Amino acid sequence: NLLELVAQSVVGDVVGVERRHVALDRDDVVARVGVGVRGVGGGDVLLDAAVAPVDGGVDGLVERQIGLQARRGDVDSEDEGEIFIGCAGGVDTLATFRYKTEAAPEAHVFFRVRVSDLSGGHSGDDIDKGRMNSNKLVARLLWNGAQRFGLRLSRFDGGNLRNAIPREAYAVFAVPSGSKAGFEAFYKEFAGELAAEAKFREPNFKIGIEEVPAASVIDAANLASVKFEGDDRIVVTTSQRSSVESAKVYASQMIESVFALAGAEVSHSEGYPGWAPNPQSKLLEITVASYEKLFGVKPKVRAIHAGLECGLFLEKYPHLEMVSFGPTLRGVHSPDERLEIATIPKFWDLLADILKKVE
Repeated sequence: NLLELVAQSVVGDVVGVERRHVALDRDDVVARVGVGVRGVGGGDVLLDAAVAPVDGGVDGLVERQIGLQARRGDVDSEDEGEIFIGCAGGVDTLATFRYKTEAAPEAHVFFRVRVSDLSGGHSGDDIDKGRMNSNKLVARLLWNGAQRFGLRLSRFDGGNLRNAIPREAYAVFAVPSGSKAGFEAFYKEFAGELAAEAKFREPNFKIGIEEVPAASVIDAANLASVKFEGDDRIVVTTSQRSSVESAKVYASQMIESVFALAGAEVSHSEGYPGWAPNPQSKLLEITVASYEKLFGVKPKVRAIHAGLECGLFLEKYPHLEMVSFGPTLRGVHSPDERLEIATIPKFWDLLADILKKVE
């Protein structure tokens, strides 16, 4: 009935309803409803709603509502002792840019910068608190880097919800190799300036940078298979990958939360560790020099977005230097998997030359 309907529209579940009086007429609607709801959502709610006569009867019902809400806990009004009589309207504006990719430029060094651990908060109610915006901080670095060092952007990812101040963001970009030292000096100064700005506004502020291989994929998820099994089960298999262990865990938790919301039973395999690149490795330097000496061209140095045994080795021996190379394979993990026989001698010659130089 109308009484429960009004109460439920405010608090969801009704626990104890006091009826006063309800008078409805199909053609001449006059109703006054008083609802007292106790012990709901961690607090008490009092609704006093008045319905005035309107043209058109029930079909044209226009409701004037006077509401007083005093709640404790996580309900709608967020501060006890405050009575709200207005709120902001809003509109979302979505901008979509189209872009074309190109091969990673030669003689460039790639970096990944990350801003994290900001306070975030509500994009309306907390907008006046001076909290920092992770997207804007990363954008400041990119803008200055582009103006001063010819920075080239590869990837940008920041924020999540449209109504939240973003707490984390990262970008992958390249700068010319000749500008590496100058950029690193600029970044050190820039990070210091941000830390000073954040001192009293964002006590947990973090910014970090690392060198990464060209065009490396940081993390991703794959919807691998969907199967009907037995008479009552649908089994969905996915895989999450990342060269950074914490990012891999986060990706799996994100996928789990989506499936859990859909009512699925979720489990994870034991997984396998990633292998974070080390561009300063001495072994890498030896390998590149050997390849260039033997074959007259520089090899491509990159991280692969697939699992290699090197991650397992590194888990047991964290300080181990490693490189991975081999003959050319195509169509891996498919019925078309094949090996290019002509590349086997090059693989063998390179391995032998590296072993001669490793102490």
